[in-house]
Amino acid sequence: MRPREQRRKVLIRARIKTGDGWHDACIVDLSKRGAGLQAATAPPRGTYVEIRRGLHVIVARVMWTRNHRFGVQSQDELPIESIANDRAPVAKPATTQGLAVERRRLPRSLAERAESNARLGHRLQFGFAVLAGALAAMIAGAEVREALAAPLSEVGSALDR
Repeated sequence: MRPREQRRKVLIRARIKTGDGWHDACIVDLSKRGAGLQAATAPPRGTYVEIRRGLHVIVARVMWTRNHRFGVQSQDELPIESIANDRAPVAKPATTQGLAVERRRLPRSLAERAESNARLGHRLQFGFAVLAGALAAMIAGAEVREALAAPLSEVGSALDR
């Protein structure tokens, strides 16, 4: 019999996705290749689940179930300390197990945020310039109409005679 992996006892809230949607769960222990969880209803043995905790996404297979508890095994090694302390993953993964990671959940660097803010500032500045130009054109048009209204009415009345 193979020796059991060293486990770290934890009590961490998480979300799990099964075939019937998202559910609340609690991670009760972590090891290099798996985790023990507790949920209102345990998914059946053999089911693949997606576990999300903060920025961490774990895709794993349910290996055993007992009442409301179940154990999962992950193909990849789990960053136990990072998950337990709710820190960001070491690297920004573009994909996890072939599934795209939600881009909004990934951490952004300070340079990326600064660039994004600069682009937003340029867009706002352009929008205000267009708005000011349109307002100036409307005011100029109203002034020209008012200035030409009296002479054009005289021309019109002279032509009617």
